[in-house]
Amino acid sequence: MERGYEVVRQTYDHTAPKLAAEWVAEIARDFTDENMPVEVRRLGRTIGKWRDQIVAWHHAHVSNGPTEAINNLIKRVKRTAFGFQALRVGVGMG
Repeated sequence: MERGYEVVRQTYDHTAPKLAAEWVAEIARDFTDENMPVEVRRLGRTIGKWRDQIVAWHHAHVSNGPTEAINNLIKRVKRTAFGFQALRVGVGMG
C-alpha cells in the first residue's frame, strides 16, 4: 500500500491541469473515507479545500516557495536576534 504523501506527490506527475484536478478530487474523496484514520481524513479535507490552489500549479508552473523561504529566513533571524540590544558605540566611554 502506498503512503499518503506518495499519493499526494503523484499529483505533480500529471502534466494536464484537467487530469491533475481529477486526481486531486479522487485523493480528497478517498482520503475522507470513514475507514481511513483520523489524520488521513483531515488531510483529505485539507486537500479538498486547497484543490484549486493545488491545481493552479499545473496552469502556471510557478510556486510561492521562494517567497516562503525568504519569509522563513527573516523570521529565523528575528527569533535569533530577540533580546539582543543594539551596540551603542561611544556612549558612556571615556
